[in-house]
This record gives sequence, structure tokens and C-alpha cells, in this order.
Amino acid sequence: MPSMEADAARDAPRRAECRLILLEPLRSSPVRETLKIAVRRLVLAAICVWPCVVIGTGCTTMALRRPLPRSGPHGVYLTWQRDPTTTMSIHWLSRGESGVGAIAWTPRDEDTWRAETATSHALPHSNRVVHSVELTGLDPDRDYRFRIEGAAAIHAFRTMPADASEPITFVAGGDVYKETFDKKMYVEAAARDPMFALIGGDIAYDNGEPSRVKRWFHWLDAWDEYMVTSDGRLIPMVVAIGNHEVLGRYDQTPAEAPFFYSLFNWPGETGCNVLDFGDYMSVIVLDSTHTHPIAGAQTEWLDRTLADRVRTPHLIVVYHVPAYPSVRRYDGPICASIREHWVPLFEQYGVDVVFENHDHAYKRTPLIRNGRVDPDGVLYLGDGAWGANIRKVHVPENTWYLDRAVSVRHVIVTTIHGDERRHEAVNEYGEVFDSYP
Repeated sequence: MPSMEADAARDAPRRAECRLILLEPLRSSPVRETLKIAVRRLVLAAICVWPCVVIGTGCTTMALRRPLPRSGPHGVYLTWQRDPTTTMSIHWLSRGESGVGAIAWTPRDEDTWRAETATSHALPHSNRVVHSVELTGLDPDRDYRFRIEGAAAIHAFRTMPADASEPITFVAGGDVYKETFDKKMYVEAAARDPMFALIGGDIAYDNGEPSRVKRWFHWLDAWDEYMVTSDGRLIPMVVAIGNHEVLGRYDQTPAEAPFFYSLFNWPGETGCNVLDFGDYMSVIVLDSTHTHPIAGAQTEWLDRTLADRVRTPHLIVVYHVPAYPSVRRYDGPICASIREHWVPLFEQYGVDVVFENHDHAYKRTPLIRNGRVDPDGVLYLGDGAWGANIRKVHVPENTWYLDRAVSVRHVIVTTIHGDERRHEAVNEYGEVFDSYP
């Protein structure tokens, strides 16, 4: 093991030990799922509360009140660029003088540590450097550990399974960190032990403004703190761009979203991309006219991408502005453009579910095809209320495309198993208030 791994094995803090050792028995506990979730929630809360007690800070906003680190790695987060069954991309921030980064990593059940050097670049309008390491050739459904050079904590992750023969869970939401930070929704999301989180834009509400770059420092630190499963895995994120990542919000270029495109090398500056999870699930991310137009090149790319995946059992799309809004006007220009250009392709190629955001409320549509309710149609879920202030919704009884609409903060917990999918809407108090089917 390299010397920095020896140091980590000796000096890993209490929180890392809890992640990697104390919580492991929960994975195979025979108790019923509801009890498991309750226990996970209590343990995760304890991990979050302990530092609050020590430093005398209110828990709800503790992660965003404490001083930013003066040196060393922070804001660790995971993403993917290629097949999530065999790869993982590890990212973190450091102060500007730390221009080179490295990690050591090993399968969680081994002690064969290997070193990898990061690629690094400056985060615009800040004194931070973004470091990234992509690990490839990993085994599906296997746990790994890693430690960043200069840090004591050991993190863990799990690659996605090779197939969906066993249940696979992920969470989805958007409009995340607006006015203030509240940890409750993060704790509830992590308590479901998701394999990843699908985030549909408006993440740190930086608006592309140089003076707001620190919001990303705080939010990434909070993600590293709270988005950890009961067995100690940091939860990867799959992100789409929203209007509050962009200076000017709509009809701009990637240059007006300097933080989003610097922090996330996927989906890349095309604004749209696809992740293929083996051959059982594809997640398509789109840009709802923030830095790329809906019509034209993006729609042409979507047509080709969907045509190549018509046999994929779980075909999922995520973007920010909804085609079927729960709060805004149905005839809004962006909503109408999505219905004109993208929705016919969703219907033609058999998209299963579309995650929309932007409206700060919860919605579930009926299955929709050709502008009406149809049992062979597409399901739309949304509408972006992970952490933003909620808004008044349209009345479902008076809105043909809404089966359910609620003004509530939430995440959507999706479980796939074989060819089946189930969606549950969970509020910040851990209550399931809607489900489908």
C-alpha cells in the first residue's frame, strides 16, 4: 500500500469508520424494508448530528455554515462518463496552489492499493482546482475504496450491476440548493440506498455569476457529507443543466455556464449525452434551451440516439423545463417547443419515463401519446422540488395531463427489477405520498 494509504488506514476519522465498518451489517439485515429505511435514516442523521453537537451549530444548515477548508481536498463527488457497470469518475476540489492531485484505490474486499494521477484544471472565477480521475475496467456490482492524496477520509463506491435481475434503486429530483440548505431531503434520499442520483438542473443556483461560485463549494461539501448510503457508499450523480446554471438562463452558450461545464465533464459541452448501463437501461440527458437550442442539432442527435436503443428495457430521459408543467403555463414557448420536437420522438421510440423539473412542485402525468391519455404512452414525472421553495400547482381535476400534483419538496425513488419499474414520491419527512404503478 502506498504511504498515504498506510496513513489513512491508521488515521481514518470516526465518520469514515462508521461508513465502512459499522453500517455494513445493514446490507444483509433480514428486517422488513420499512424498518431498514428507518434504521438507515437514524444512522445517517447521527452521522450528521455528531459534528453539529461538537461545534455547536444548527444541524439543518451546519454543512454550509462551517468555514471552507483553507487547504487540502474537499467537495468529493462521483459521476460517470461511460458504462457505469465498469467505470467510475472521481472528482474533488482543492485550493489553487494544489495543482496536481492523485488517489489510491482498491476493491473494498482487498488491500491491493493502486495509485492514479488526476487531470486538473482551474475552476473559473475562483481559487479552486477541479481534479478528476476516471477508473475503468472495474467489475460490475463491486464495492471499491479510495483515498485522495492529502486527505484522511476513505470513501467508497459501488459499480452498477451487470443486469437488473436484482432490484436497482435510484433517486431523481432537481431545483436543489436555492435560498437555503436543508439536509432533510438529502438524508431521506440517502436512506433509500440508491445506486445514483439523477439531478435535473438548477443545482447550486449560481446563475453563471462569478460572485456565486462559492455556492458550489458549499453544495459539493454538503453532498459529500449527506449523500452516503447506509453501508458507506458515496452516491454518484448524473446531472442535466438548468436555467440557474447559466448567465442569461436561456438561449446562451456553454461559455455562460462556466461552473457547470467545468465541474461536470459529462454530459460535456454538447449539453446532451447518453449513459448506457450495460444493456438494460439508458439514461438520456438533454438541454432544454439553456446553452443549446431544442430544435436542430440536439433533436437530430436525440432521434439517432433513441433509434439505436429501441430494444433497451428501461429508456429514461431527464431535462429541466417541463413539457407538461405543474405550475407554469402549458403554452409557454419552451414547453411547447419540447412537445413539438422531443415528445414525438419519445413516443415513436418507446421512452418509458421522462423526469422533468423547474416548477418547484410534484407532478405525475397519466401515460400520454399524441396529446391525449393513452395506455401506450409516456410517463412524465417531476417537477423539481428537492430543496427549492415550493409553488402552487394546477388543479389536476382541471388539467387533462395531470394525474397528481402536490406542492411539496420531494425526491422520486425509482426501482427497476427485470423489465419492471416502480416510482415512489418521498417527502422531506420520509413519507411516501404517491406511487406508480
